[in-house]
Amino acid sequence: MTAACMFCTMSVPVFGVENSNASRPSSPRAAGDTVTWDCVYFGSYPQSKVDYGKLYSTLEEASDWDSNNDVIVEGSRYHRVPDYSDYDYYKYEPIKWRVLSVNGNEALLLAERGLNEKPYNETRDFVTWETSTIRSWLNGYGSSINKAGKDYSSDNFIGKAFTSDEREGIYKKNLKNPDNTIDNEIIEGGKDTEDQIFLLSLEEATNGAYGFANHEDTTTTRRAMSTAYADELNSWWLRSPGSDSANAAYVKDNGSIDRYGSYVDRDYNAVRPALFLNLNSTLWSAAGTEEGNKNSKGIDHITASKSKTTYKVGETLNLDDLTVTVVHNDGSSRRVTDYTTDASAINMATPGYYWLTITYTEGSRGTWEGSVLITVEQQTVNPGSSNSGSGSASTTVAPNNNGNAKPAGTTTKPKK
Repeated sequence: MTAACMFCTMSVPVFGVENSNASRPSSPRAAGDTVTWDCVYFGSYPQSKVDYGKLYSTLEEASDWDSNNDVIVEGSRYHRVPDYSDYDYYKYEPIKWRVLSVNGNEALLLAERGLNEKPYNETRDFVTWETSTIRSWLNGYGSSINKAGKDYSSDNFIGKAFTSDEREGIYKKNLKNPDNTIDNEIIEGGKDTEDQIFLLSLEEATNGAYGFANHEDTTTTRRAMSTAYADELNSWWLRSPGSDSANAAYVKDNGSIDRYGSYVDRDYNAVRPALFLNLNSTLWSAAGTEEGNKNSKGIDHITASKSKTTYKVGETLNLDDLTVTVVHNDGSSRRVTDYTTDASAINMATPGYYWLTITYTEGSRGTWEGSVLITVEQQTVNPGSSNSGSGSASTTVAPNNNGNAKPAGTTTKPKK
């Protein structure tokens, strides 16, 4: 089934003012294996976590939180989430969307980052996209729509992310929900649905016209970093079924697709919503571009090694012997030099064990960390060299342990 027949327009909002064609997004452009997507800002959602400090204290003391746990402070909107006996606070920020296709005034958008940590279904059950709780939560449906009987009419994504005017600019579409085939077994995708907000299907996530690699292996075209509010998860749900309807397919953190899927009640995949925007709306704005490579190797982790890791108090920490290596998902590796370290934070004047942290960032693909254990020892003391005038034995004062033991030199996941 082609992407063109997966969606049918059900209603068309009409707007009196049209954005300038000069700022309008275009469909993805490919140059060899490199793909460029236009991006837009539309709507807002809790994303960045508020660190401890003056703003955190202000939010703690605020008394005018609404029923959705939102508050406006100094012109900005914040959301709070219970955390044991306290709260975590997150700032609403514009949602950045990747433009997957443009057809006249209609643009198919995919959230650039995972926006929420959410199970596909609140209970482990046999469900399809039609009967899942994630569909109801995304669109604000009542309890009669999903199999679990959960009411999302007042607590949902569409109501939190968009104003009523913005919601008028989102088309309601007829979605086809194709079956999944594994080892000649057909897992039914369920009935067609009519939705404003949805997740991509297996077919859409491998559609070359949308800029994705047309295979299910590792690729940066599907790789996504999630927000702090989404617990920085880097895998994301698809709406297609997995090996059975108690599982749902998803995209792994390296951009490959797991069509066998994960149990629907697991909450370690992010939600990366999609929608069709009417470009005649005046409530979106341009947000630059993003790039990906259809056949590039994903990065699994980095390793860091150093020839000299033991120093005496007062010595200079030399990084000339530091080697940093990127390890790809297929096992291949390459040395890199454009990394940063926190060497200045290591106190070479005090004995102890210190972790030298190495940070490597590669464009929009993400950031990884590695570490090397540095030992700073007290200078040796020769007892016989004092006033006693005798003895040639030496002893070394052992350093204090200023760090917890862990394997040096490897970080297996992107930095969160």
